[in-house]
Amino acid sequence: MGQKANKKSRYHSRSDLCALSKILFFFDRKIHFWKFKKAADTADKIIAISEQTKRDIVEFLKVPESKIEVIYQGCHKAFKEQQSPEMIQETREKFKLPERFILNVGTIEERKNLLNVVKAINGTGIPLVVVGRKTKYYQKIENFLKKNKMQQQVLFLEGVSMDELAAIYKLADIFVYPSFFEGFGIPVIEALFFQYSCRNEQYKLPARSGRKRFSVYQS
Repeated sequence: MGQKANKKSRYHSRSDLCALSKILFFFDRKIHFWKFKKAADTADKIIAISEQTKRDIVEFLKVPESKIEVIYQGCHKAFKEQQSPEMIQETREKFKLPERFILNVGTIEERKNLLNVVKAINGTGIPLVVVGRKTKYYQKIENFLKKNKMQQQVLFLEGVSMDELAAIYKLADIFVYPSFFEGFGIPVIEALFFQYSCRNEQYKLPARSGRKRFSVYQS
């Protein structure tokens, strides 16, 4: 008599459903929805990285809550370590960072809302340092900077190591993260390790704030 084969459990992990947001074109959203829906339907269990992503999966993909388990993300170990004063100074000199500045971290794409940050500092002379990969959206920001003669006010950095990024967080006076939509938002966790006060006007982050110094608002 043959043995019955053991059924293997199928897991699907989901960091966020940003691809279904209205920021993407209609056709792109349809393709992503079909892919996500198929994966969710065939999985025995879905791992979401935040309560926000869990709610989005339930709302958009019509998946029962009982099928979803939340396992929070962390961040790189560099943010939990103490960088030496020498290393921090070397990072400042390497990237020619101003003495005081506002910091924004994340891919430079439309849903991250960087253009509004740039508009907000227009006419203030306050330096802004942006760490992240550029996309086509960057062209909108560049055009605004040129039009308002702000090229020297905003510094864009790429190819930054995790240790260097941790040092840049420590050097910044303010961290801003005005994203329109996030499933998690790892830079928020990174900033919390350096005890920043953070204000976001677009969405709630109840799964990660959990500290009095981290204030999140929704307009």
